[in-house]
Parts: sequence; structure tokens; C-alpha cells
Amino acid sequence: MKDYLTGKGLEFEVKDIHNDDAARDEMAEMGMMSIPVTVIDGGEPIVGANFKAIDRALA
Repeated sequence: MKDYLTGKGLEFEVKDIHNDDAARDEMAEMGMMSIPVTVIDGGEPIVGANFKAIDRALA
């Protein structure tokens, strides 16, 4: 995911749910159970490497 977003020239924040309790809590509050989860500009979470959904959200 990082390579995909970097390749598009986008800035992003990585949250490590394995080592950051706050990031883990944030993901749980969204109801997400798997990673990666991508949230673009506060929109709906996109689960997994769903590049088509990411491209639609960026459009």
C-alpha cells in the first residue's frame, strides 16, 4: 500500500496497530478487523489493497 500511494505522489500517515494502542483503538472504533485500512480525507474506510476503490476516492 505504501508503494502504491508513494507512486501516486501522495502524502500519507502510517499507523502501526501492532505497537500503537491509540491506532488500534481507532481501527476498532471504525469496526475494522483486518489491515490495511485506508481512509482518504475522512471518507469511508477502504479495507485491503483495493486500488480501484482508492482511485475512486481520490478522483
